[in-house]
Amino acid sequence: MQYARPLQPRRKTPLPNPPPQYPFQQVMADLFQLDGHTYIAVADRLSGWLEVEHLSGDATSARLITVFRRWFKRFGIPEELSCDGGTNLTSQESRGFLDTWRVQLRVSSAHYP
Repeated sequence: MQYARPLQPRRKTPLPNPPPQYPFQQVMADLFQLDGHTYIAVADRLSGWLEVEHLSGDATSARLITVFRRWFKRFGIPEELSCDGGTNLTSQESRGFLDTWRVQLRVSSAHYP
């Protein structure tokens, strides 16, 4: 007589984030490449407003911090920044910057933003 393997417990579906109450309260950021150039895209979760900036040179944490500082001054400081966990966005330097500005970093999987 053969025994069936016990079923693996189902993982709970992640709970969605509560919707933002005002523009630029929650933003999402992602790095991407197009035609050999690196860009950063930041989108507001409430309005869908999208900003894209070409990153000349390497996409270092220091370069991203410069971009975020400019965007925070222009649009306000978000309460939350979501990303897919790219090392430039989750480095100790980037986390320190976000902590200083009191921005919560939310890392999600690429398939469940």
